[in-house]
Amino acid sequence: MVYAKPERDRNYAVTVDVSEGIGKDYSIISVFDITEAPYRHVAMYRDNMVHPITLASHIKRIGDDYNEAYVVVENNTVGKITAETLYYDFEYENMLTGAIRDSDAEVGSSRNWVGIRTTKRTKMIGCSNLKSMIESDTLITEDFDAIAELASFIKKGTSFQAEDNKTDDIVMSLVLFAWFANQSYFQDVTNVDVRATIRANL
Repeated sequence: MVYAKPERDRNYAVTVDVSEGIGKDYSIISVFDITEAPYRHVAMYRDNMVHPITLASHIKRIGDDYNEAYVVVENNTVGKITAETLYYDFEYENMLTGAIRDSDAEVGSSRNWVGIRTTKRTKMIGCSNLKSMIESDTLITEDFDAIAELASFIKKGTSFQAEDNKTDDIVMSLVLFAWFANQSYFQDVTNVDVRATIRANL
């Protein structure tokens, strides 16, 4: 789904939640216009049959189309295949890489791993920031499936996940974006302090 085509001189970010591609969970590529707040969810690719290696080619195409967008790929389990294929085989340099600390991330430098490892801590930060961004209208999505998933994304214990028999693949791509928006690197490239914007709009 494309809600806004790429425009020259605008900045975009792409987040990717990777599945096995065997007809169960969906692989999601979400595109966000990050030129200014509010940020907008402008396009989404969703497929539960795409192989993790093939997914990398779709990310490359979409990233290139959207002005060589900043790309954040979760590299847990099969996500590592997608992230490494995108970075090493397709030589897509404009992607976030991680170091030892979850909060230590930058673009275009393969240090300890490519992509971002989704941990309990990064998920907690992402979920908290996503809630604040939506409530303050700092992040806007027009995607029906994303809105439906958000409606059934609930707290369970100390974490958040979809209600029984529901999916949260799209939401996790939003959580990854919200985590990225909380990083100092994001503020550096956008010249926008997301936390200050949220506080001003709440």
